[in-house]
Amino acid sequence: MSRITFMIDGRTVTAQPGQTVVAGGVTILGPVLLAATMPFHASQQYGRNVLTLLQHLSAGAGTLQVDPADEITGPMLVVHQGRVR
Repeated sequence: MSRITFMIDGRTVTAQPGQTVVAGGVTILGPVLLAATMPFHASQQYGRNVLTLLQHLSAGAGTLQVDPADEITGPMLVVHQGRVR
């Protein structure tokens, strides 16, 4: 079975906006306005999820409240207070 490797990115040196490029056996897609190609409801749901997460993190205080013991915030933390978790 052959491996399939691809990347969607518009910021690599090899990527060309609006084109598909194969470099070193990797297919690099360079879509333009990727967000505009998402189905409307998926984009709407993603936006709602991001808003809900930010509301949870701010807890109405207007500043981010990072609590490593929180069941939502804790698993998202990679680095906290200068330490890798």
